[in-house]
Amino acid sequence: MSRDSGFDAAATALEKHHRDGWAAEGRTEPVDYDGRDFTTPDGAAWLRFTVEEGEGDRASLGGDDYLQRHDGTVIVEIYIPWGIGTGLATRLADIVSK
Repeated sequence: MSRDSGFDAAATALEKHHRDGWAAEGRTEPVDYDGRDFTTPDGAAWLRFTVEEGEGDRASLGGDDYLQRHDGTVIVEIYIPWGIGTGLATRLADIVSK
Protein backbone atom coordinates (compact mmCIF):
# COMPACT_ATOMS: atom_id res chain seq x y z
CA MET A 1 0.00 0.00 0.00
CA SER A 2 1.50 3.34 -0.97
CA ARG A 3 1.50 6.10 1.60
CA ASP A 4 0.01 9.44 0.66
CA SER A 5 1.39 12.82 1.71
CA GLY A 6 -1.39 13.35 4.29
CA PHE A 7 -0.52 10.09 6.00
CA ASP A 8 3.20 10.89 5.85
CA ALA A 9 2.53 14.23 7.54
CA ALA A 10 0.52 12.52 10.28
CA ALA A 11 3.21 9.86 10.78
CA THR A 12 5.88 12.56 11.02
CA ALA A 13 3.81 14.46 13.61
CA LEU A 14 3.32 11.29 15.66
CA GLU A 15 7.05 10.54 15.57
CA LYS A 16 7.84 14.10 16.69
CA HIS A 17 5.32 13.83 19.52
CA HIS A 18 6.98 10.61 20.68
CA ARG A 19 10.51 12.01 20.31
CA ASP A 20 9.62 15.16 22.28
CA GLY A 21 7.88 13.17 25.02
CA TRP A 22 10.75 10.69 25.23
CA ALA A 23 13.24 13.56 25.65
CA ALA A 24 11.00 15.33 28.18
CA GLU A 25 11.06 12.15 30.29
CA GLY A 26 14.86 12.27 30.17
CA ARG A 27 15.05 8.90 28.41
CA THR A 28 18.23 8.06 26.54
CA GLU A 29 17.27 4.68 25.05
CA PRO A 30 17.59 4.96 21.28
CA VAL A 31 14.47 4.70 19.12
CA ASP A 32 14.34 3.22 15.63
CA TYR A 33 11.91 5.32 13.55
CA ASP A 34 10.77 4.02 10.16
CA GLY A 35 12.87 5.11 7.21
CA ARG A 36 15.81 6.38 9.24
CA ASP A 37 19.28 4.94 9.66
CA PHE A 38 19.56 3.00 12.91
CA THR A 39 22.13 0.71 14.42
CA THR A 40 20.79 -1.73 16.99
CA PRO A 41 22.70 -1.18 20.25
CA ASP A 42 24.46 -4.20 21.66
CA GLY A 43 23.50 -5.08 25.23
CA ALA A 44 21.22 -2.05 25.78
CA ALA A 45 17.51 -1.36 25.71
CA TRP A 46 16.03 0.24 22.58
CA LEU A 47 12.65 0.84 20.97
CA ARG A 48 11.14 0.61 17.50
CA PHE A 49 8.39 3.14 16.63
CA THR A 50 6.17 2.29 13.68
CA VAL A 51 3.06 3.96 12.26
CA GLU A 52 0.99 1.63 10.10
CA GLU A 53 -1.45 3.14 7.67
CA GLY A 54 -5.03 1.93 7.71
CA GLU A 55 -7.86 2.53 5.31
CA GLY A 56 -8.50 6.04 4.05
CA ASP A 57 -12.00 7.45 3.68
CA ARG A 58 -13.30 10.61 2.15
CA ALA A 59 -14.40 12.78 5.08
CA SER A 60 -15.94 15.78 3.31
CA LEU A 61 -18.07 16.75 0.36
CA GLY A 62 -16.80 18.68 -2.59
CA GLY A 63 -14.73 18.46 -5.68
CA ASP A 64 -11.12 17.44 -6.04
CA ASP A 65 -9.96 19.27 -2.89
CA TYR A 66 -11.50 17.09 -0.17
CA LEU A 67 -10.55 15.90 3.29
CA GLN A 68 -9.22 12.36 3.55
CA ARG A 69 -9.27 10.66 6.95
CA HIS A 70 -7.06 7.66 7.71
CA ASP A 71 -7.19 5.07 10.43
CA GLY A 72 -3.83 3.82 11.55
CA THR A 73 -1.94 2.07 14.27
CA VAL A 74 1.07 3.19 16.29
CA ILE A 75 3.25 0.28 17.37
CA VAL A 76 6.09 0.69 19.86
CA GLU A 77 8.26 -2.37 20.36
CA ILE A 78 10.54 -2.43 23.40
CA TYR A 79 13.72 -4.50 23.31
CA ILE A 80 15.75 -5.15 26.44
CA PRO A 81 18.90 -7.18 26.99
CA TRP A 82 18.38 -10.83 27.76
CA GLY A 83 18.51 -11.79 31.42
CA ILE A 84 17.62 -8.47 33.12
CA GLY A 85 13.97 -9.29 33.76
CA THR A 86 10.88 -7.38 32.67
CA GLY A 87 11.04 -4.41 35.06
CA LEU A 88 12.75 -2.05 32.63
CA ALA A 89 10.44 -3.03 29.78
CA THR A 90 7.41 -2.39 31.99
CA ARG A 91 8.71 1.05 33.04
CA LEU A 92 9.44 1.98 29.43
CA ALA A 93 5.98 0.79 28.34
CA ASP A 94 4.41 2.96 31.05
CA ILE A 95 6.32 5.99 29.75
CA VAL A 96 5.38 5.26 26.12
CA SER A 97 1.70 4.98 27.02
CA LYS A 98 1.55 8.53 28.45
